[in-house]
Amino acid sequence: MKTERGNIFTLNKLSEKEIKNLEILELIRKKGDISRADISKITGVNIVSTCSYIKNYIDSKLIFEKGFDVSTGGRKPELVELNARENLIIGLRAGPALVKGVLVDLALKPIKKTEVAVRMPGPKGVEDACSALISELLKTSGAALDNVRTIGAGAADPDPFLLKGLTEKFGPRVFIGSPAACAAAGEKYLNPAVSECNFLYIFSSLGTGTFAQKEEFFEDSYSEDAKYLRPWHESLGIVAETKREVAKGVGTAIVDLVKADLGSITEETVMEAAKQNDEIALGVLHSVAANLGVRIAYLVNLFAPQAVVIGGGLEKGGELMLENIRHTVKRLASKKLAERVNIMPSVVGEEAVSMGAASLAVREIFLRA
Repeated sequence: MKTERGNIFTLNKLSEKEIKNLEILELIRKKGDISRADISKITGVNIVSTCSYIKNYIDSKLIFEKGFDVSTGGRKPELVELNARENLIIGLRAGPALVKGVLVDLALKPIKKTEVAVRMPGPKGVEDACSALISELLKTSGAALDNVRTIGAGAADPDPFLLKGLTEKFGPRVFIGSPAACAAAGEKYLNPAVSECNFLYIFSSLGTGTFAQKEEFFEDSYSEDAKYLRPWHESLGIVAETKREVAKGVGTAIVDLVKADLGSITEETVMEAAKQNDEIALGVLHSVAANLGVRIAYLVNLFAPQAVVIGGGLEKGGELMLENIRHTVKRLASKKLAERVNIMPSVVGEEAVSMGAASLAVREIFLRA
């Protein structure tokens, strides 16, 4: 009996069958084409069950039989491959001011990406921007809407009307989740350095965390321990700290970059000023990195990850932030865990949320297959 799922991304509490679905998906995605016998051997799923999984995927038009492999004796093994071209996915990052999106195939190969400004504040404005972006992706890529299998969206405040509105307008089922979880998924499925390990993803200077363990993702609402993945109050972030420093009247390039409009200071503004060796910007990044290091050290002690990925825009701070974080973690985390953990910047970068939303949307297709 299939597990009933809603329209929120399924991040954890997976059944054994669902986990096997995802293992087989990743294997086929990474190998390109592979035989049933090899899938069985690598995953440990017996050949009868493997054939049943594959038949289900073929019936669902998710994969197709490609031809025969070279035989070492006996019957030639038949190869299967993802039906990538006929199954397209749209991934969105639905922000309050800007919507970013990407069109990918079932193998997560990007086809087209674009962004659209939100013209009207509120949920309706975000929905309209998402609709315009989807239309633009289809128009500029030449892709047919009929080939879009599903849509995934990362949004800070998941809105059921966004789900309903996009589904009613375009047809494909829409799934939604937090930007942090989407970005963590983007790293897992697109960053080879963490694809096979348990890792902690830190999203933005407020320290929002997601813990990825095998095929599952854990956020702050999952358990008593996971509550420590919640973000800090905004007053501890880069923007708030910068505004406090600028308000002291000290000369800084930040003021020039925002043309004296302190309300428009962003993390990117501060990082740009730091590249110009601005003393205030460098001090802010140093301070925030040290605070994040304390938080990450605690989370390393709690979750014992093999890696920590710094993303959500923080990766733009470069080694200035990373070295401060590493130094603090080495000083405060358990010696054994600190020596093992690899702290690295996001490799997916600005597209992490939209690519991660697409990755999770593909994942939902196979979870429900």
